[in-house]
Amino acid sequence: MYQVSEEVKGLEPKDTKEDRAEGNIVLVQTENVGDMKAAKDDVQLNLDNESEELKSKLGIMDSKLREVRDHELRLNFRSG
Repeated sequence: MYQVSEEVKGLEPKDTKEDRAEGNIVLVQTENVGDMKAAKDDVQLNLDNESEELKSKLGIMDSKLREVRDHELRLNFRSG
């Protein structure tokens, strides 16, 4: 029938409910909604932090590119 990985043998889900579909019994792991919300909030916070960090890095790169362009324009103006 089904083979169970050695890594998960002996592990039991904390909260389960039975789903009786078409006479088959399937164990479905349920999650605490509060835990899911906290995890979602953590992920959103990480995304927000990473987004701000990327915006900062883009701003720095934009500044450096403007410096290079200005320097290049000055060189071209002097040589022309």
